[in-house]
Amino acid sequence: GLSVFHFQEFLKVSKGTILSDIKKIREMLSNENCQLLYSRKRGFTLLGSEFQLRREAKNRLASLLQTTSGRFGVLLWLVSMDFVLVAQVKKAIINACLRTTIQLAPSRMEELAFFYSLTKKRIGDSSLEEYDELPIIHSNETASISKKVLSSIIETPITEKETQFFSRCLMTFVQGNLHDQSQEFLFSCVAEIIHRIEALVAVRFESFKELFDNLYFHLVPAYYRMVYGFYLPNPMIKQIKSQYGAIYELTKKALQPFEKIIRKKIPEEEIGFFSILFGGEIRKSNLLAQQKR
Repeated sequence: GLSVFHFQEFLKVSKGTILSDIKKIREMLSNENCQLLYSRKRGFTLLGSEFQLRREAKNRLASLLQTTSGRFGVLLWLVSMDFVLVAQVKKAIINACLRTTIQLAPSRMEELAFFYSLTKKRIGDSSLEEYDELPIIHSNETASISKKVLSSIIETPITEKETQFFSRCLMTFVQGNLHDQSQEFLFSCVAEIIHRIEALVAVRFESFKELFDNLYFHLVPAYYRMVYGFYLPNPMIKQIKSQYGAIYELTKKALQPFEKIIRKKIPEEEIGFFSILFGGEIRKSNLLAQQKR
């Protein structure tokens, strides 16, 4: 039901700007094997795998929420559809997490609430595909949260594929649980990364256990983000690369064992988050060394 005119009115820009942006969007979508089609009768239509379309939408939303104008646009669009829906979804996520050991970052929870509010119309109507190469979430707690939240959004029966998709979204925000056996394969990787950074920086971390836990808590959601192709914006990445370039490059080398597990290159935004973690530990170690001397 959307046309070029709708975009002009909503964004307050010229027709030429809209057509230019649509061309860029089509080029970006082609990398994800998706298409943005247009006909006078139907308006704009997205064509492609439902999983890929939703993933692309979620990644675009994450980027939009990092800017004031993007955030305003998302809120304006949601308010025009359903004023209280986001609050209801957010409340459902909080209530579902209360009786579990799962912890979500407040900012990520908000993004999830926005995403599911905007995706409501597609849930149940658009069939999700299953990909054998994507890890299946076996956590009972995650599945329980997924079903409760989805039930609060739609009245139709919840399919297993929808539960899995929501669980995958959830796992990209969930702090790693040291007692979850399904994630134990990352233990040796965490230890190897720490030993590599110690060798590269020529420092020995005094609080190895504390660093191990902190790195593991961050590595688990990062693993799911990268294997599923979800994007986590890092608004500080330019500052990190310019001011702490050496730590960034050393962190990038130290993370090579993790790259082998996920079988793809780690995005610079993710490397930036790990750089902050290691930068703090290196600084702490240097201060301890000075105190000992």
